Amino acid sequence: MRRLPLALVALLGCAGPLPPGAEESLADAPRLEAIGDAVGGPEGSDAPARWRVGFVDHGVTRPVDREAIAFVPRWREGAALVDPQRRLYAVRPDGDRRMLAADAVGVLATDGARLAYVTERGGLSALSLHDGTRPRVIVEGFASIGVVRLTPEEILFVGAPPGGVVGVWSVQGGAPVCLTNCALRTGEPWADRFVPPPVDAATFVIEPGRVRWVDGDGVAREVGR
Repeated sequence: MRRLPLALVALLGCAGPLPPGAEESLADAPRLEAIGDAVGGPEGSDAPARWRVGFVDHGVTRPVDREAIAFVPRWREGAALVDPQRRLYAVRPDGDRRMLAADAVGVLATDGARLAYVTERGGLSALSLHDGTRPRVIVEGFASIGVVRLTPEEILFVGAPPGGVVGVWSVQGGAPVCLTNCALRTGEPWADRFVPPPVDAATFVIEPGRVRWVDGDGVAREVGR
């Protein structure tokens, strides 16, 4: 599915902000949007759905010459997408494109200045932030990393360390901190200790002393901290 998390502001000091006035100009900038319906992979395969995409500006669509398995509608002077070959690109309305990373899994989030993305190599996942000039690895060595939410103070993400169970994690300028399912291990009984994580980063709500979200079954969850 397309990953279109909420756009928020600066994080962890790993990149500079947009130039003055850029936030306002982004509101009127062309948006990268899907053209038509998604196309699925061959029957019986686990290939992700893919979209034709293009920049829409005042009713005029300029197609991009790359299909997307995930994209964000705006990032810096253009947008970003992951193509079916798992290559992460920065793309612009003028047709310019720049490859940022290989082995991307289609998890994307942006705050306008930074782009968060997940790569997978050798069976292990990493979460990185790109400031438009260079990337910075934030989390690595996980068995999986899913939805990502950026806030001014932290990154929230859904992930599982090797041998562990998927749960909610937080990064606030240092090492990742586990918030849920921390003591659970694969192959062991969990009883009722498993806390289902969100499947959509937009459902994360951060409040003093706790984090709330809605899981895949529509059930409200929360964890104190």
